[in-house]
Amino acid sequence: MSNSISGLSRPHPLDDRSDEPAAPSGAPFRREYTLPPAAERGHDAALVEFVRNTTSAPAVAAPSASESAPPGPINDRILYVGVNPDSATTEARALGKMRRDTEAVEATHGDVVSRGARAFDLATPGGRSSYVASLGLHGKVASDVTDVLAKTSSGERGTVARIAAAWSAAERGEGIASRLVLSGHSTGRYVGGGGARLTFANVQALAKAMPQAGRQIEDVHISGCFSNGNARDETPTWLAAFPNMKSMWAYDEFAPGAPVHHLAAWEAATRGRQDKVVPAPWLRAQSVACWSLSGGYVDRSVSPEALERSKRAADAAFSGLMAGSPRIVRSSDEPAVSHYRAYRSLANRAERADRHELAERADQLLALRNYESSVRGRFAETYASQIDAGYRAVGLAPPAFEALTRKDALAESRKLREAMSRTSPPPPAAQELDAILRGLDTFDRRIVKPGWSTHAE
Repeated sequence: MSNSISGLSRPHPLDDRSDEPAAPSGAPFRREYTLPPAAERGHDAALVEFVRNTTSAPAVAAPSASESAPPGPINDRILYVGVNPDSATTEARALGKMRRDTEAVEATHGDVVSRGARAFDLATPGGRSSYVASLGLHGKVASDVTDVLAKTSSGERGTVARIAAAWSAAERGEGIASRLVLSGHSTGRYVGGGGARLTFANVQALAKAMPQAGRQIEDVHISGCFSNGNARDETPTWLAAFPNMKSMWAYDEFAPGAPVHHLAAWEAATRGRQDKVVPAPWLRAQSVACWSLSGGYVDRSVSPEALERSKRAADAAFSGLMAGSPRIVRSSDEPAVSHYRAYRSLANRAERADRHELAERADQLLALRNYESSVRGRFAETYASQIDAGYRAVGLAPPAFEALTRKDALAESRKLREAMSRTSPPPPAAQELDAILRGLDTFDRRIVKPGWSTHAE
């Protein structure tokens, strides 16, 4: 193997956006993983080491534009499902430069999908049946795929349907992409972004409904934060859906935004029929975790003692943060980020008896991190009528929750209860609002919806 693979490892050919229009003013910030020029030679050497450790097969060149994709189940094609719009274009473009036969599925948060000139409303039984028939599926497979779509939530039904379209050729005896990338914001059970979401359970259910497709998937890349539990503890669940899966790439903490160099390393390591993938130290230092058939599970191996220290620090700060001290303005503000990381990392470890409590605290800190940027505005909009009626019922002016800090919002919640205590019995409108405000106080997921945390998770 050549000791120079800078075409894969350097940022400029993958990150080049010379043919893309400039981002409009006010466009959302994208986190990009790039290297300064001075670090490229060391990065190349690390990537060479990674590829040498993971594959002894000769490099497989991407097919030229004139070549057709190889038929049959054995291939290195990639199906990319990007659910976060802030990174999907960059990642799909980079993968397309690595392999010209990469197929990208565009995520959607609606129920209407199109094939050719026809539109199908997947919220209706007739729409689902017609769509599945348009894929050329019949018999039990058609029935099972229709059932999966019926059970899938409205927010992701369209995305699941588009994956089914990409996999439908397998049920006709043809080959499909053997490598699968699922990318987006994550807390471990899904990838999401831009109002869309794709839960891993639904991907697995679809693979079981389309067994010829499921058997062809060999390598899965989950490009999402805190997704390592899938590779560490839940490989049996994934293998039940993809029985020939040889590797799964994930992240044990925050994943870089649009990590094109990680995708390049993964693409190189999973070419051919490799069943051992051991990420190099520089990748593990950037939160990469991986399971492979022969290599088992590997990550950066944080000690149990270090994890417990991080939990104690988070526990000591939790009450103050929930009370609004210190003020958290951005999703990246400390100390909320570090304590969120501690809770989420521990919650994703199957051996923890307290993992559900840890996950709840992680969810609360995620809402707090996004409170001023998105949560308070969505709360004020969603409960506008209850806020107005509840405060006026006890003689108070309704506050503008969309402009309140966390500490001020808690103070307004207390004002309502104090006014209610002076009225017997309290007005029904105030009682209804009191229940809603208690949900805001604790970031109860029934009141403060998880989808309101729209920034980096």
